[in-house]
Amino acid sequence: MKTELKSLFSPKDLAPFTSAKDHLNVLCLLGLYAIPAGLIANFSSVTGVVPTALYVALGILIMGAVQHTLGTFVHEAAHLHLFQRKKLNEFAGHFLCAAPLLSYLEDYRYFHFEHHRHTGKIGRDPELLFYRAMGISPTVSSRQEVVRLFFLDLTGIHYFKGLQYLLGFFKDKRAQGVIRNPTLPEHLGLLVWVTLIPFLFWVSGLFLPFFLFWLLPLLTISPLLLRWHGFGEHVREQGDDAYENTLTHRFDVISTLLLYPINSSYHLEHHLFPQVPWYHLKELHRFAQQHPVYREKTAPLIVEGYFLGEASVINRAFPIVGTDL
Repeated sequence: MKTELKSLFSPKDLAPFTSAKDHLNVLCLLGLYAIPAGLIANFSSVTGVVPTALYVALGILIMGAVQHTLGTFVHEAAHLHLFQRKKLNEFAGHFLCAAPLLSYLEDYRYFHFEHHRHTGKIGRDPELLFYRAMGISPTVSSRQEVVRLFFLDLTGIHYFKGLQYLLGFFKDKRAQGVIRNPTLPEHLGLLVWVTLIPFLFWVSGLFLPFFLFWLLPLLTISPLLLRWHGFGEHVREQGDDAYENTLTHRFDVISTLLLYPINSSYHLEHHLFPQVPWYHLKELHRFAQQHPVYREKTAPLIVEGYFLGEASVINRAFPIVGTDL
């Protein structure tokens, strides 16, 4: 069915949706870095005016969303959609997007492309293997279990459990020769974010706000958003065709900013047409919906909320099968 949907549109139809807008990505990245800079620089002055607990709580939530968006830009760089010039794409994708999140662009690219090749195939889709390694099943038995999963993400337990699995996964793949070893500059880029940047905040007397508005969200809110973003992208372990198991999300503005930034809500369109950058996906979705066959076939894959309603992610992608509802 994936082939059927893709064949509805010719390369000429898709051409308007593949043009590059490098300047837009530059503005987005500048904005994403301006937010933590502002939160950290103004910590002392603002907390003298508003309650410290409120400022910190809002700042951590905002930074979780910012880091989640940076993670989404890692995805764009993996698809070579960050910048037209490949060297610039690779540099910015690693040093400005992946390394700040303590990862490597090339590792993510392999993981994500394997997910594209084997979407929904148990034993081959690395995303499904990742969830299983963390003890996350394709269904849950109660709302209490949903709360438990949120707690494990929010407290960083899932972060370290997932990190342990991914380190082993990438080590094995490098040993097999299917992923190249990181270059010295790539190692140095990660080292800068692990050592030099925290040190600079320490000597400048700003380590506390750096911890609160970068390190703490990196271990808690950010992975929570990334995890539930991923949970809601597919009807997991139910078919291996993009038509059957990949969703498009029509959420409110706040939910979209938190869970599916920069048009990542159009995940079905991304899987069908990965050559389309994020800034054209909404236009592509509207264009494709004008085709009656596409509109009819994809209607069951459009979700309008996460937890509530018949057309929700929980009911489609992460169903609760217990009796306590």
